[in-house]
Amino acid sequence: MIVQNHGALVGWTSRITDERFILTIENFQIQDKKQRVEPEVFTLTMTNQQAALLGNYLLEKSGQSRVPESERTWFRRMFG
Repeated sequence: MIVQNHGALVGWTSRITDERFILTIENFQIQDKKQRVEPEVFTLTMTNQQAALLGNYLLEKSGQSRVPESERTWFRRMFG
């Protein structure tokens, strides 16, 4: 059974272990926004390759492109 929750993304964190990428997503379900004080938290564990594929997919779908390392100045590294 597939459960679909539609909500607003309000935050995320990530960490890398030896061979895994752990992504924690925080969201409010649309119908619950006024009722909840704390967001729902979902944790996804994936390989580093899956994380890279997901990142590239999101960049492509959003129409954004990654800044090549050669163009990442000190200012951009510090302030985005």
